Amino acid sequence: MHLAHPSADACANFVHGFDAAWGGGLLFGFREWLIVKVDSGSNFGWSGLVVLLARKSGHPKFDPTEEKPENVAFLLDTLETFLAERKTMDGPRTIFLRFDDWLRKQEWYDSESPGWVPRQSDLAKTPQSTKASRGRSNKPSRQAP
Repeated sequence: MHLAHPSADACANFVHGFDAAWGGGLLFGFREWLIVKVDSGSNFGWSGLVVLLARKSGHPKFDPTEEKPENVAFLLDTLETFLAERKTMDGPRTIFLRFDDWLRKQEWYDSESPGWVPRQSDLAKTPQSTKASRGRSNKPSRQAP
């Protein structure tokens, strides 16, 4: 890869373009993986999350606009680590389950949140319907009209 101005921002833009050209599959799960690593930033895009991860990982002055090879290397190493994890047999499933676990620990996330998917443990907490509690089945009856 050749970048006219080798900064983490330029590299991120290149990766965004590459991902778009391939229909979005390259970065599938990257944002969710980063949110779990950073333990924050659910309102950030993946390139902003890389900045947060860099600062959390001992690079407090990480500036994606600076033309520093170490910033580009950090971005590419992070992406490579993610891709290696996602490539494993249960990689995508594990990434999204960890993200769901992270979401459920947030005080602002509950069953009223968009995208909430109940788990078996959530269903056990739900009160049973009146019909079910009276011994009636919730299945439609097969009576003739």
